[in-house]
Amino acid sequence: MFVWQTWTVWIFFSFSIFSSLYSREVLTSVQYEKLESKVGIRERNLELLRIIPRRGPNAFPELVSALKVPATV
Repeated sequence: MFVWQTWTVWIFFSFSIFSSLYSREVLTSVQYEKLESKVGIRERNLELLRIIPRRGPNAFPELVSALKVPATV
C-alpha cells in the first residue's frame, strides 16, 4: 500500500502517457476521456494524480514505467 503525501509535481503528462496507461489497463476509457478533455497541463496533471491512487497497487509502478519509455513522435 502506498502512502500518498501532498507533493507538487510539475511533470508534463502527455497524451502518449495517458494512452500507455489506458493500454496497460491502469485507466478506464472514462478516465482517459476525462483526462483528454482537461484544458491545460496543470489540470491534466492534477486529474491524473487524483486518479492514480484509486487505481490499485500497480497503478503507480505502471505510471513510473510509462514515464521511463521514450516518447515517440
